[in-house]
Amino acid sequence: MKNNSRIKSSEAILSCAGGYTAFSFGGYNIRFKAPYSLERYEEVINWDNGYLVVMAKYRHNPKAEEEYIDLRPILKGLYIDAASFLKPIKSVRIAMPDIKNIADKADIIVNGYAFTREDDYIGG
Repeated sequence: MKNNSRIKSSEAILSCAGGYTAFSFGGYNIRFKAPYSLERYEEVINWDNGYLVVMAKYRHNPKAEEEYIDLRPILKGLYIDAASFLKPIKSVRIAMPDIKNIADKADIIVNGYAFTREDDYIGG
């Protein structure tokens, strides 16, 4: 993994744009379909080795609501060893990367998930 001073080596980035959620870590950008009314992620409440609890803002509700994201089945669908991929991640923060840029650079799309392996960090 290329050392990048913009992010901690143990910190992942969660973002959403254009109807997709992106989870970025270690040069990997995993993109998957978000709920249709999701406007943004506001806060990470808990990170538990692939399971996220976040506050998310939806169009139909003026207040943010608790949302749950389980990355393990997504990683499995991409043939990524979840235990190895998730082990170094100690924290997750919210950012607003350019999702279209990530999707356009995807090396492979499997079961609706775009996957990219890059040496350079893409994100906010």
